[in-house]
Amino acid sequence: YQRRVHGVIQALELESFPADEAATNMQYKLDNAPQFFRVAKAQESEELLGFICGTLSCESTFTHDSMIKHEPTGSLLCLHSVVVHPSHRRQGIATKMLQRYLHCVQLDFPQVTQCRLLCKPWALPLYLKVGFVLVRPSPLVHGSEQWMEMALPLTH
Repeated sequence: YQRRVHGVIQALELESFPADEAATNMQYKLDNAPQFFRVAKAQESEELLGFICGTLSCESTFTHDSMIKHEPTGSLLCLHSVVVHPSHRRQGIATKMLQRYLHCVQLDFPQVTQCRLLCKPWALPLYLKVGFVLVRPSPLVHGSEQWMEMALPLTH
């Protein structure tokens, strides 16, 4: 089952990001941080609508290491992918997924004190609506375009 889910998720990731930006270590994240990997499915058909993928880090901000490994004792939740299937975009699904995901993290993982993510400038309104604040243009290079680093303090 997990391999089938991985295949569908990886295909959606590749469909949603340019090749030089798509996450390539999805299986590592599924194996090592499954509690921070959530999918959204349609109630009537069980069709995959989207997914959110995160890992924990002991760092205080996004670094190259925080993008490629999971540190179970970390207090920083790094969101790597927030993806909605193209046929279901612009319907509020990403907002609902993020709100539910972050609510569950706050309830279930009291050691997590902050969430950070990188996004393109066009995605800023989505994350601002959910409560993230813009920290800075990211110094990390991931693909050919500039990314923005956003943060959300988590209260418990």
